[in-house]
Amino acid sequence: DVERPLPEEGNLGSIFRRFFRSGVPGVKLSRGVQQELRYFVNGKRTLLEIRNGVSAEFGPVPMDQVKRFFEKLQERGDIQLVKK
Repeated sequence: DVERPLPEEGNLGSIFRRFFRSGVPGVKLSRGVQQELRYFVNGKRTLLEIRNGVSAEFGPVPMDQVKRFFEKLQERGDIQLVKK
């Protein structure tokens, strides 16, 4: 669901470093786009709002890859996707 907001990142240390510095395998997005997607996470924006913001800076970003990117971050425990 593209309207799910993302929680604020809160833990520092190794989780912070992994969250912001590592690429996510299996996602067809550049590391720059992946990093920018992370910067938009604030616990209030939906996936669609995040995608739109990043697209404004980098050009069109495929929504299916944005969703997959955040699902992968959730699988490895970096974030939790929640329904709005």
